[in-house]
Amino acid sequence: FTNIWAKFARPLDDIQVVLDGFGDQQPSGTPDLPVGAVANSFFSINLGGVASQDVVAAAAIAFVDKSWLDSNQIHKWSIQFSRFDENLDAWVPSPSKRIREDAERLTFAVVVPGFSTFAITGSRDLPDLPFSIDNLSIGPASPKDGEQIDVVASVSNSGAETAVYPAVLWVDGAIEAAKTVSVDA
Repeated sequence: FTNIWAKFARPLDDIQVVLDGFGDQQPSGTPDLPVGAVANSFFSINLGGVASQDVVAAAAIAFVDKSWLDSNQIHKWSIQFSRFDENLDAWVPSPSKRIREDAERLTFAVVVPGFSTFAITGSRDLPDLPFSIDNLSIGPASPKDGEQIDVVASVSNSGAETAVYPAVLWVDGAIEAAKTVSVDA
């Protein structure tokens, strides 16, 4: 990781970022990774002096060494950053965008809907994307300053099991809010 940002619901002082790495050893008490996923690393990110309800949205810049991709025959478009959601007892992929590639690394901007244990994984094949988004509406069409705006969409899961969709609201190129939504098959 090179940067971590967070947006808070209220002004806070004395915030501490604690990053602990576990290497490629999966932390005890976490479920198995999805079939075909190869672990690059596991780590935890926690904030001291911050309650979970204070975090509106967060993001990080992270990288993966290409030597790991090559030695494990990992497809470069299969990289996922997943957060362990204790309430769901599941690894939930976080939205990410590849922002840079050089001879040694792939660098990503990753939306972090909360702080906890994370896994960076990849696979030999591209992962299935079970979600489709339809019926996006934003209203009112011409809001006045200070007026509430509603953003609504239908999220469908074409997979065989309930899955978690990471919903992120971007406004003017910045993350305004993020949350995870459980979507039945």
